[in-house]
Amino acid sequence: MSKTRDSACTLLTALTTFGPLSLGESAAMAAMNEPAVSGWIAALRKVKLVHIAGWRADSRGYMTIALFAWNPGAEDVPCPAKSGSQRVRDYRNRLKVA
Repeated sequence: MSKTRDSACTLLTALTTFGPLSLGESAAMAAMNEPAVSGWIAALRKVKLVHIAGWRADSRGYMTIALFAWNPGAEDVPCPAKSGSQRVRDYRNRLKVA
């Protein structure tokens, strides 16, 4: 097998075995760099084999990290939206902690 095909197989194995993974987690498990994983994920999403299964909060608390999963034909989970008042409340709570 070619190295490209091996990388794709490793990525698909990680997505099917370990469930929803972020790009960074997918890259680490497939032993690939993040730009390569991003390209593969984009190609697989285009043909509806991989979808966004959920969202994870980043270090600031914003739900910006997409979690990808192997599930042919499934729809993407939309990014959860917060109201303006919820964003202000969260911001004030972060200020209190700091």
